[in-house]
Amino acid sequence: MALFLFKLIGAPLFLAVATLAARRWGETVGGLIIALPLVSGPISVVLAVEHGADFAVNAALGSLVGTAALAFFGVVYAAVCPRGRIVAILTGLTAFAAASWILKALNLSLWPLFILTVVLLMVGAYFIPVSKASAKPQRPPKYDLCLRMGFMALMMLAVTGAAPFIGPEVSGIVSSFPMMALTMALFAQTQSGAGEAQNVMAGLVKGLLSGAVFYWVLSLTLTDAALWQGYAAASVVTLILQGFVLYTLRRGRR
Repeated sequence: MALFLFKLIGAPLFLAVATLAARRWGETVGGLIIALPLVSGPISVVLAVEHGADFAVNAALGSLVGTAALAFFGVVYAAVCPRGRIVAILTGLTAFAAASWILKALNLSLWPLFILTVVLLMVGAYFIPVSKASAKPQRPPKYDLCLRMGFMALMMLAVTGAAPFIGPEVSGIVSSFPMMALTMALFAQTQSGAGEAQNVMAGLVKGLLSGAVFYWVLSLTLTDAALWQGYAAASVVTLILQGFVLYTLRRGRR
């Protein structure tokens, strides 16, 4: 029962936090927050508890693939979104799927995959378009937050329920599917224009390094005997790194 409630409530609450932060400090900060493993992390915890540490470690390799694929999604979406939301969705998700397929086909071990992921993230962060225009804040639609949270709950239940059938690595990739980023970008573009959607994606891509580090640390430390210690170590390192990224971004703006 506790695990079911965690699936149903945990990820939606994280999305709500990211949404409220974006409304308070801007879409780039919102994108930076959703770059944290807010969905794939809780899914990993559930997989570890239900199927063991080895399953979760193998899923972490898939999540590293998904993290790199997220960078492709963010860069392509940001580049294309001025042409319209439908075109951006289709091209962005195609980029995510293609990158996931290619990287999984390479069948790399932890260290080569982590190094390749870091390189791809750095290249993506350098080339992603960023809007310098400041958009006028818009009042969010009614039930906006509830709809986003409902989306997250459905995704959480679907991925963790399908995990025994699709295997650990595919579970890791699917858990990185950009539902949270896509939701925030679409709402931002609808309410404030393509520039704000670009800012969401810029924050996402620039913050994804922390997600890659989370799964790298997890793969090195997670065992059945030290389950919570492994997640605690990965979380602390991730939060410190993301705090540093946020500091450098805000300092750069000044």
